[in-house]
Amino acid sequence: MKIESASVFGLGKLGACLAATLAARGVNVIGVDIDPEKVRLVNDGLPPVEEPLLAETMQAGHSLLRATLDAREAVQTDASFFIPPTMSLPDGSFSNEFLLKAMQPCASAIRAADKRGHLFVCSSTTTPGACDTVLVPMLEKVSDRCHDPEGVCRRAPPFRGVFVPVIWADFEKTSLLKKKAALPLSECLASL
Repeated sequence: MKIESASVFGLGKLGACLAATLAARGVNVIGVDIDPEKVRLVNDGLPPVEEPLLAETMQAGHSLLRATLDAREAVQTDASFFIPPTMSLPDGSFSNEFLLKAMQPCASAIRAADKRGHLFVCSSTTTPGACDTVLVPMLEKVSDRCHDPEGVCRRAPPFRGVFVPVIWADFEKTSLLKKKAALPLSECLASL
């Protein structure tokens, strides 16, 4: 599967850079954020955050990059990358609150549209095991088409110390899930 379109949830320092880079590489990108100012800036062709080379990268992909406040627009895309802020809890673990708030409306929209074959990529920092114990169960509850055969997410290797689980939202595509979940994010994106 070649990803021709993607949605990026969270247009902060990491999400804005990923959205701009994907667009500069020829992928149609819809950035999704809850901050109207970030959405306005992206739609005006301006970086929503200060980051080296972001303005130039956005300019290179400007015709393929737009932003919205409406998570339902992600249904139009092949894959959704989730990079909202991650808050630390008093015990040192990470909160999945913002990640779940980003993923739930997207999964609900995918289900309502009866869409098959949508990739969910968690690029946020999560506590080890969160994919298996929090994210996959939420997606299974919200969208009946989420599947993690044999716990592939739990075995995905870290990419520079960060787990990048890929969840394929379609029972019929498990072989691609296994292939993609076993690769670092950089290799998953290399085919774009």
